[in-house]
Amino acid sequence: MRVKVPLWPQLLYRDGTIRDVDINVKNLDPDIVSRLAEQALAEGMSQQEWIRQTLRRSTARLSPAELLRRREMTEPMKDEEFSEIRQRAAKRRKAAVENLDARQRRR
Repeated sequence: MRVKVPLWPQLLYRDGTIRDVDINVKNLDPDIVSRLAEQALAEGMSQQEWIRQTLRRSTARLSPAELLRRREMTEPMKDEEFSEIRQRAAKRRKAAVENLDARQRRR
């Protein structure tokens, strides 16, 4: 259960909790602003909601530094494992092509 803390101590002492935050981005290129507006209009939502969703998607992905750290922690794949994966992928690809060919012959 979260205890309700008055606002003034939070503002003065930053009690470590994360509150809703307004972000103001300054000095954006006009091209970026117009592109965001076009995308929001195409999706049928406000620019604010479009930017919020864009930020959500962006932060859900790993940054390049995070990817490098994760890669350094993993062991390289053995040649046998790689060969097995390639063979399974080749079988799936062949089955998909055969399935497409069969559909085209039915027409």
